[in-house]
Amino acid sequence: MLNNLLETLKVSEYIVKDVVVLRNTNTTLSEVASIMANKDIGSLVVIDSNDRVIGIITERNIIKAIAENLDLNKETVGDHMNKNVETISVDALIIEVLKKIIEKGYEHYPIVDGEGRLKGLLSLKDISRAAFRSIIAIISTLSTK
Repeated sequence: MLNNLLETLKVSEYIVKDVVVLRNTNTTLSEVASIMANKDIGSLVVIDSNDRVIGIITERNIIKAIAENLDLNKETVGDHMNKNVETISVDALIIEVLKKIIEKGYEHYPIVDGEGRLKGLLSLKDISRAAFRSIIAIISTLSTK
Protein backbone atom coordinates (compact mmCIF):
# COMPACT_ATOMS: atom_id res chain seq x y z
CA MET A 1 0.00 0.00 0.00
CA LEU A 2 2.82 2.43 0.86
CA ASN A 3 4.66 1.56 -2.34
CA ASN A 4 1.50 2.28 -4.38
CA LEU A 5 1.14 5.63 -2.64
CA LEU A 6 4.79 6.58 -3.22
CA GLU A 7 4.34 5.79 -6.90
CA THR A 8 1.65 8.48 -7.14
CA LEU A 9 3.43 11.31 -5.29
CA LYS A 10 4.62 13.92 -7.78
CA VAL A 11 7.79 15.94 -7.33
CA SER A 12 5.91 19.11 -8.30
CA GLU A 13 3.74 18.81 -5.18
CA TYR A 14 6.66 18.72 -2.74
CA ILE A 15 9.39 20.95 -4.15
CA VAL A 16 10.59 24.06 -2.42
CA LYS A 17 9.90 26.78 -4.97
CA ASP A 18 11.51 29.65 -3.10
CA VAL A 19 15.06 28.48 -3.76
CA VAL A 20 18.04 30.60 -2.74
CA VAL A 21 20.22 30.77 -5.83
CA LEU A 22 23.54 32.21 -6.88
CA ARG A 23 24.17 33.73 -10.29
CA ASN A 24 27.78 34.71 -9.60
CA THR A 25 30.41 31.98 -9.46
CA ASN A 26 32.86 34.52 -8.02
CA THR A 27 30.97 34.61 -4.72
CA THR A 28 33.36 33.59 -1.94
CA LEU A 29 32.83 30.51 0.20
CA SER A 30 32.74 32.80 3.22
CA GLU A 31 29.76 34.65 1.70
CA VAL A 32 28.08 31.34 0.86
CA ALA A 33 28.56 30.03 4.40
CA SER A 34 27.00 33.21 5.74
CA ILE A 35 24.00 32.91 3.40
CA MET A 36 23.50 29.26 4.37
CA ALA A 37 23.70 30.07 8.07
CA ASN A 38 21.30 33.02 7.81
CA LYS A 39 18.78 31.11 5.69
CA ASP A 40 19.25 27.79 7.56
CA ILE A 41 19.86 25.87 4.34
CA GLY A 42 22.42 23.30 3.27
CA SER A 43 22.90 24.16 -0.39
CA LEU A 44 22.71 26.90 -2.98
CA VAL A 45 21.88 26.24 -6.61
CA VAL A 46 24.05 28.11 -9.09
CA ILE A 47 22.20 29.22 -12.22
CA ASP A 48 23.02 31.12 -15.39
CA SER A 49 21.20 34.14 -16.81
CA ASN A 50 18.56 31.81 -18.34
CA ASP A 51 17.83 30.14 -14.98
CA ARG A 52 19.55 26.94 -16.09
CA VAL A 53 21.41 24.98 -13.42
CA ILE A 54 25.18 25.16 -13.81
CA GLY A 55 26.18 23.95 -10.36
CA ILE A 56 25.35 23.41 -6.73
CA ILE A 57 27.39 24.35 -3.68
CA THR A 58 26.72 22.46 -0.45
CA GLU A 59 27.84 22.43 3.15
CA ARG A 60 30.13 19.54 2.24
CA ASN A 61 32.00 21.69 -0.28
CA ILE A 62 32.64 24.28 2.40
CA ILE A 63 33.69 21.67 4.97
CA LYS A 64 36.19 20.22 2.49
CA ALA A 65 37.67 23.68 1.92
CA ILE A 66 37.98 24.20 5.68
CA ALA A 67 39.61 20.79 6.09
CA GLU A 68 42.15 21.77 3.43
CA ASN A 69 42.90 25.00 5.36
CA LEU A 70 41.81 27.14 2.41
CA ASP A 71 40.97 30.80 2.88
CA LEU A 72 37.18 31.00 2.60
CA ASN A 73 37.45 34.72 1.91
CA LYS A 74 39.42 33.99 -1.28
CA GLU A 75 38.03 30.68 -2.51
CA THR A 76 35.06 31.02 -4.86
CA VAL A 77 31.92 29.07 -5.64
CA GLY A 78 33.20 28.47 -9.17
CA ASP A 79 36.25 26.66 -7.77
CA HIS A 80 34.31 24.40 -5.41
CA MET A 81 30.76 23.88 -6.69
CA ASN A 82 29.62 20.55 -8.03
CA LYS A 83 29.39 21.13 -11.77
CA ASN A 84 27.94 17.82 -12.90
CA VAL A 85 24.61 18.37 -11.20
CA GLU A 86 21.97 15.68 -11.18
CA THR A 87 18.64 17.34 -11.84
CA ILE A 88 15.12 15.95 -11.69
CA SER A 89 12.22 16.80 -13.98
CA VAL A 90 9.35 18.70 -12.41
CA ASP A 91 7.12 15.96 -13.88
CA ALA A 92 8.94 13.11 -12.08
CA LEU A 93 7.57 11.01 -9.25
CA ILE A 94 8.99 11.00 -5.72
CA ILE A 95 9.81 7.30 -6.06
CA GLU A 96 12.23 8.19 -8.89
CA VAL A 97 14.01 10.69 -6.63
CA LEU A 98 14.26 8.11 -3.85
CA LYS A 99 15.90 5.70 -6.29
CA LYS A 100 18.40 8.42 -7.30
CA ILE A 101 19.19 9.18 -3.66
CA ILE A 102 19.92 5.51 -3.03
CA GLU A 103 21.92 5.17 -6.25
CA LYS A 104 23.88 8.45 -6.17
CA GLY A 105 23.78 9.51 -2.51
CA TYR A 106 23.05 13.19 -3.17
CA GLU A 107 20.83 14.97 -0.65
CA HIS A 108 19.72 17.94 -2.77
CA TYR A 109 18.20 17.81 -6.24
CA PRO A 110 17.43 20.85 -8.37
CA ILE A 111 14.07 20.43 -10.08
CA VAL A 112 13.95 21.64 -13.68
CA ASP A 113 11.44 22.04 -16.48
CA GLY A 114 11.81 20.50 -19.94
CA GLU A 115 14.29 23.20 -20.95
CA GLY A 116 16.51 22.78 -17.90
CA ARG A 117 15.32 25.93 -16.11
CA LEU A 118 15.24 25.77 -12.33
CA LYS A 119 11.73 25.33 -10.90
CA GLY A 120 12.59 24.35 -7.35
CA LEU A 121 14.66 22.17 -5.08
CA LEU A 122 13.93 18.86 -3.44
CA SER A 123 16.01 17.63 -0.53
CA LEU A 124 16.16 14.39 1.39
CA LYS A 125 14.42 16.27 4.23
CA ASP A 126 11.54 17.26 1.90
CA ILE A 127 11.13 13.67 0.73
CA SER A 128 11.17 12.41 4.32
CA ARG A 129 8.34 14.79 5.17
CA ALA A 130 6.34 13.59 2.15
CA ALA A 131 6.90 9.96 3.11
CA PHE A 132 5.85 10.56 6.73
CA ARG A 133 2.71 12.37 5.58
CA SER A 134 1.91 9.39 3.37
CA ILE A 135 2.45 6.94 6.20
CA ILE A 136 0.20 8.99 8.47
CA ALA A 137 -2.48 9.06 5.74
CA ILE A 138 -2.28 5.28 5.37
CA ILE A 139 -2.50 4.73 9.12
CA SER A 140 -5.47 7.11 9.34
CA THR A 141 -7.22 5.29 6.50
CA LEU A 142 -6.57 1.89 8.04
CA SER A 143 -7.67 2.96 11.51
CA THR A 144 -11.05 4.16 10.20
CA LYS A 145 -11.81 0.80 8.57
